Amino acid sequence: MNYFNYTIALLVFSLTSFLCAQEKLPNKNSKKPNFLFVLVDDQPFDAIGYSKRYPFLRTPNMDRLYREGAIIKNFFVTQSICSPSRASFLTGTYSHIHGVNQNNRYVDPKWDEFAPYSTHLQNAGYQTAHVGKIHMAHFKGKDHIRPGFDYWFSFIGQGKYFDPFVNDNGEEYQVKGYMTDIL
Repeated sequence: MNYFNYTIALLVFSLTSFLCAQEKLPNKNSKKPNFLFVLVDDQPFDAIGYSKRYPFLRTPNMDRLYREGAIIKNFFVTQSICSPSRASFLTGTYSHIHGVNQNNRYVDPKWDEFAPYSTHLQNAGYQTAHVGKIHMAHFKGKDHIRPGFDYWFSFIGQGKYFDPFVNDNGEEYQVKGYMTDIL
């Protein structure tokens, strides 16, 4: 091998070794960021303690999210009704695409065509949970659990405020108390 070929081979080897050494390998101790998606019904944007619009209103946990989390100041909704809005959040599509265009007890999004974001999170190694109102098709038992959730605590439709029936990972039972306190 002449000197020129030897030099090229050594240069290629060195460059390849350097680039491979620079590749960041996953660290078992590195943490994925946690995130929490909170969807509230019929709450005006300023009905929260930190806005000070309502002096009597105390929302310490939401105020903490405001201080420590991300705040989106310019936003809009594509569907202002309950079921279509939730279906859009879950699938990332508009109601004319996912199929839920009204509050209808018989309709769910096309989950097989538009996987909910929770499925993508699970595939990325996250643990997922849904706690609260889903307000889509009224299924019972395990069928009530939507795709992509490791933990599920919800109820049928709009729900009852006092002494409601809940669905806890597919098991249905009645709980004494007020729904907001139960959740």
